[in-house]
Amino acid sequence: MTTTAPTIEQLRATIEDMDFQSQTAFTKINALASLISGALSSPESVPTVHIKNVLEQIRYICDDTENEINVDAGKVGCCHSQ
Repeated sequence: MTTTAPTIEQLRATIEDMDFQSQTAFTKINALASLISGALSSPESVPTVHIKNVLEQIRYICDDTENEINVDAGKVGCCHSQ
């Protein structure tokens, strides 16, 4: 099976998509981390379940973004494997 190299336009589009995905994810994670930081700095007690929910949301964003970027990289033959 012969595969052709991606074009510059395909690579550019892929990089722009990955940049958008990472910026979106990092913005969400930053907001959630700020929420947790503020809650932990508050003199009022924050229910552990709320903190756990926010941390689970961060994990979901990380997993989802990792998968999206991996798929995009794979489309142009640049998928990282461990």
